[in-house]
Amino acid sequence: VLRAFVDHFVSTGRLDPVHLQALKNGTLQVQLVFQPVNQEESKPMPTNIPSEDSLKSTLPIIKLEEKICSPLKNLRSGDGCIARWSEDNVWYNAVIEEIAADGYAHVHFSDYGNSDKLKSAFLVKSPEDLPPDAEVDPHVQTVDPHVQTASSKSKAGKIESSENLCPSEVCLGKPPMDLLSLATPKQDLVITDLKGPVGLGLMLDQSLVVVCRGDGTVRRFSREGQFLGLVISHREFVRPVDVLVLRCGDFVVRDELGIQMFGEQGKFIKNLGENFINMCYGLTEDEMGRVITINCNVGSGGAGDLTDLGQTDIFYIDTSSGAVVKRVEMIDIVGEAKDKSACRFLTYHNEKLYVVDMGLDCVYVLFLKDGEEQAEVFGSTGNKAGQFRDPAGLVVDNTGTMMVVDSKNHRLQLFNSKYAFCGIVKVDQPLARPSGLFLDYQRGDLFVSNYSDQSVVCYKI
Repeated sequence: VLRAFVDHFVSTGRLDPVHLQALKNGTLQVQLVFQPVNQEESKPMPTNIPSEDSLKSTLPIIKLEEKICSPLKNLRSGDGCIARWSEDNVWYNAVIEEIAADGYAHVHFSDYGNSDKLKSAFLVKSPEDLPPDAEVDPHVQTVDPHVQTASSKSKAGKIESSENLCPSEVCLGKPPMDLLSLATPKQDLVITDLKGPVGLGLMLDQSLVVVCRGDGTVRRFSREGQFLGLVISHREFVRPVDVLVLRCGDFVVRDELGIQMFGEQGKFIKNLGENFINMCYGLTEDEMGRVITINCNVGSGGAGDLTDLGQTDIFYIDTSSGAVVKRVEMIDIVGEAKDKSACRFLTYHNEKLYVVDMGLDCVYVLFLKDGEEQAEVFGSTGNKAGQFRDPAGLVVDNTGTMMVVDSKNHRLQLFNSKYAFCGIVKVDQPLARPSGLFLDYQRGDLFVSNYSDQSVVCYKI
């Protein structure tokens, strides 16, 4: 097509209407090839060549793009594709989540659970469309001898340096649990048709407690996924989110009106901290059996007066009296970014408190040193290795390794005790806005609530 366009222009000095329309429609693919001219075969140029100014007024602007570009005309939101991840330039199986107005596509890597925003040049529909010498993840089915499989960068059963990870796979083992030696979790159980599942807890009788924010219920299931019934409160739950099973066997549920405590059989016992709480988030338990929560005073909610207006504190609540017995102010930790901060999840392990900030996409680690409260922080906003988009649930093993839910990136990330990124947990079924996380160390079961998929999945480790 291009040669016909050039020949016609050289011989007549005019643009053929068909070629001009093709240019206007953007259907003419342009690839410039420069070759030496044979002087003997060259012909005199016509004298009626349009001036440069007239050409500018009639010719559309032609943008030259990379040869590997694959315009999204054959791909739509929801389509499967093969996408090149921006961190390591390896091609992975992906699903297009959204095509933005600027031509970029938001993709979800289906084998690894993380996301990226990519140009159309880095999306292809099938392995046959991959560019020569492309480095491709082993999960992509291809028989092209020119395509290199990236098996050396993501080996099962091994954690490599963060330079070679992503979307890397972390292969999950048996108790004593070490999150850095886990073998690939295999889906063992799925509980579906849940309305906005978030919080998870495992009772001493091995029944599973699931908090559903969408319909304001707290549900119990058997270990095999059979529905056992609803937890009935002395009042209706109002958008409940968190549940915590205490070491004594009782459990507590947190909703927008406060914290309620229940016995092993689900019978209401008492409210906790009702005279102190404004609006609280997250639940965990320390070595003294105190319930820890995040309290925010936004000028509405409960009548508590311990937390200053516009501030956030950590409350330690005695379960016997229901009173707040310790308070830690977060203002000195969050600093000037407090207006964007949104601390929503927390967990306690080995004398350290881990607080997840969904607003600032980071995790604070609080601990005592020389009798004074100290804090460290890791994480930032993004979809690269070690970054978060709405981090949520978190679990910690005995070595201090953390598994953190990276909700909007649809993945679970691992960090060691020095807060260095170690890898992404590869699961055999994709995650969809994961939120709650519970790890049964004794039986090697990993429970994850998928908020968007309206389900809870148990992975066998």
